[in-house]
Amino acid sequence: MRLPTEIIIHIFQNCLSEFTYPSALQAPLLLTGVCRRWREVAVNMPSLWCRLSVMVALSSSWRPQASGYDLWLKRSRGYPLSLALFCNNRDAIKMQRLLRPYVNQILSLRLTFYEGTTLPELLLDNLPALQELAILQGAHDSNVEVLAIGHSIPRVPSTVRSLKIVDRFFHTVPLTSFGPVAAHLTYLDISTLRYPSAVLQLLHLCPSLASLKITVTFYYGEPLVFRPFTHPKIQMFHISHGSFDAQNLSALVEALSFPSLRVLEDHLIDIGGPPCRRPHKQWKAFLARSKCPLETLIFSGWKTPTVTDVEEAEYIALIPSLEIQVVDPSTI
Repeated sequence: MRLPTEIIIHIFQNCLSEFTYPSALQAPLLLTGVCRRWREVAVNMPSLWCRLSVMVALSSSWRPQASGYDLWLKRSRGYPLSLALFCNNRDAIKMQRLLRPYVNQILSLRLTFYEGTTLPELLLDNLPALQELAILQGAHDSNVEVLAIGHSIPRVPSTVRSLKIVDRFFHTVPLTSFGPVAAHLTYLDISTLRYPSAVLQLLHLCPSLASLKITVTFYYGEPLVFRPFTHPKIQMFHISHGSFDAQNLSALVEALSFPSLRVLEDHLIDIGGPPCRRPHKQWKAFLARSKCPLETLIFSGWKTPTVTDVEEAEYIALIPSLEIQVVDPSTI
């Protein structure tokens, strides 16, 4: 039976993973080796070639690797690209040269920097279409790449609307380094913040945020009373914290109001120490003060304490339609 081309195209589209390495053992290259017809269909489907993970393999020379990556990207034929780049040493220079003809297509970019990466900011130059960016710190044994990530942030294009930064040394980076992009962000996922005032500063810098996900490991030493701040646009707020952060977290929550909030998640991470009670009194006052249309309240994480019946009743009294979830990570 000869399948219609439309059915083959539909099958091919469902074969792709989020990011794809060039491999004859997986789609889309795998599809080109089945038969002549499948090859013709696959090669002429630009959407199959829009996701790519790039890594400089040390086991072979860069020239044949670059040639294969370039052929892949040519097949995208101008379609928007989602790329994941993994950088060691001087890889950023090689990757910049590879991507230069395709900068107008790059819509989504995921950068992972490992120890010894040099000039990573090259990968953020001249990206006029970029909307989604993730900058990640790879595994390391020293602080070599910490400055690399920090120095890259001011180069983030102002077109970016979604930004994720995973860097356990991010607290060493001045938040003012975000520059013009902060005013346009609608999604921000960032770690690690060490002071409640840094959270408040981020909220001031990012007036357009609809979703904020942060990880905090608060230090003591700041005043535990902060000026009230209302962010009118945030609809999703996820905060991850350790058991030692309860006092600073309570002070932060007491300063905030999110009148558009729909989803709130309080996630407890394992950094040692006993499990702690959530700041129930502060969260309750926060919801009453915000007068938000909250739909879902989630308590999750390490040694998740159960919400008592009394606490749950108090939340429901504030928002009768509220759904409360207690998520045990061992069941996920």
